[in-house]
Amino acid sequence: MYPDFVIPGAAKSGTTALYEYLAQHRGVFLPREKEPGFFSSDIPGGLATREEYHALFAAAPPGALCGEASTRYLYSRVAIARLLAHNPAVKLIILLRNPVDAAQSLHSYAYRYGLEDSSDFEQAWREQPAKLAQRRALAGGGEILEYNYRLTYRYAEQVQRVLQYVPPGQRLFLLYEEFFTEPRRHYAQVLQFLGLPLQLPASFESVNAHLGVRSARLEHWLRHPPPLLRRIYGKIAPLLGSAGRNPLRRLRRANWRAGARPPLRPAFRRELEAYFAPDVREVERLLGRRLWPLADRAPASPSSPAEGS
Repeated sequence: MYPDFVIPGAAKSGTTALYEYLAQHRGVFLPREKEPGFFSSDIPGGLATREEYHALFAAAPPGALCGEASTRYLYSRVAIARLLAHNPAVKLIILLRNPVDAAQSLHSYAYRYGLEDSSDFEQAWREQPAKLAQRRALAGGGEILEYNYRLTYRYAEQVQRVLQYVPPGQRLFLLYEEFFTEPRRHYAQVLQFLGLPLQLPASFESVNAHLGVRSARLEHWLRHPPPLLRRIYGKIAPLLGSAGRNPLRRLRRANWRAGARPPLRPAFRRELEAYFAPDVREVERLLGRRLWPLADRAPASPSSPAEGS
């Protein structure tokens, strides 16, 4: 029963890279659409029907191991239980990343695609509780899980759900920092876990590298165009969009550039490490291993080259 395996997250922890590496294996079938989100019914935006979901695997060749990746499954409160009820034999590969780095990366992604107004992560972090409260009020209550920098990277409850529902032989936890330091070794571990023969991808190149903007002023103008331009564009946008010629979107993409993410202000990084430290200690207890250096232990390790998704 599909899927045979799932990569449920965490978001911005290398799931896209692992997905693309596995897609190159001759014994694996992965649908073109990543993030179907079928089992996370508590988070809007996923596929709604079983028919839509099964259609993802319609082109799978006989005997292929079928998988999918939906990062919302890990922080969803219902997805893991629903997934195991659907296929009790499914295997899960869970990538975890230092929550400070992951939250900053999620902010960069949210800002790039217009889901976040502030380009400065520190400002966005401080403003988010009020913004989420407004969204909760408009939605009629309930916790907002998606693009929630705090809840997304408080892993203890998420890991506990995996341990509760998934038998030991069907779950594999990996650390982003370790995986991308020695990708060949850890990828071989993934293949062994899935029962697949060793076949390496063409390369372990970076996927979803950080994108900044060339011009902050242009980015602001494109996000907040003058009223006259908004009115004109509103009239022609349907025609342009349907023909794949959205000029503002193309101009925004042209303004993006790959490069290193700016470092956090040291005092703010220490603040974030202190915020996540109790949760990290609980995850360490659950998994029985040390994880990331935090402010109460040692200086933070440098970021890894791949951004992940």
